[in-house]
Amino acid sequence: MGDFHRVSADMQVDNGDLFYPIDNNWWSPSSNLFPNSPATKAAFEDLEPFPVFSTWNGMAVLSPTPFTKPYNTRFRRSDREKGECAASECTLICSDFWKAGWGRVQVVPSVQVSTPSPLFKCSWS
Repeated sequence: MGDFHRVSADMQVDNGDLFYPIDNNWWSPSSNLFPNSPATKAAFEDLEPFPVFSTWNGMAVLSPTPFTKPYNTRFRRSDREKGECAASECTLICSDFWKAGWGRVQVVPSVQVSTPSPLFKCSWS
């Protein structure tokens, strides 16, 4: 099983926790996923889909409907003037989908996407 690279965008639906605690300034290998959610951990280990609040780890499939009227959802930055905390566009789009009634977000662990290590390292240099 690979690592999750966008850990700041991955939030569990049952308790709001990140997929695993971030205990340093940057992500570390995700060897201890879902320490506070045994049901989610079991689904992940069995390669079964499970619901989450937000995720964006390699690939996403989105309905186009929330991007159209009357929803007009957009990829965006957090709105500090409205008191929103800083968050990634990945977390915000999932949050906005939930607010528009399109909050059916899942991780499907049997579908795995690979980023070649040199390419990944280059993109974060």
